[in-house]
Amino acid sequence: MIWQIIKNSASDFWDELLYLIIFNIFWVIGTFLVIPYPFVTFGLFFVAHDVSEGKGIKLSTFFSKAGRVWKQAYLWGIINLVVMVIFWSNISFYGQINAEWAPIVRMFTIALLTAWLILQLF
Repeated sequence: MIWQIIKNSASDFWDELLYLIIFNIFWVIGTFLVIPYPFVTFGLFFVAHDVSEGKGIKLSTFFSKAGRVWKQAYLWGIINLVVMVIFWSNISFYGQINAEWAPIVRMFTIALLTAWLILQLF
């Protein structure tokens, strides 16, 4: 019985692997093009969720999942763009100040940016 479960899991993984590779290529291309970045990111997250729940995926799954939440995806993208501009301006501003405390504030800002980027994965 355990062998059958392992065999079925490996078979499902192998079946979905080609689609996941294709979806990751879509994501890389969408990231470089910037405008479709939120759309392809949400599509990839939802497809990964479906795979983790054992649901079968196909090529249309990526676009249908992302198409249902495209408004939320672009809202998320705009919020992240604003946050990145704020962090970038803070890091640049404190990098120009020649005071002993400025590098500490700059490192703190970079730490907050890192925490923000990690938080976006959840």
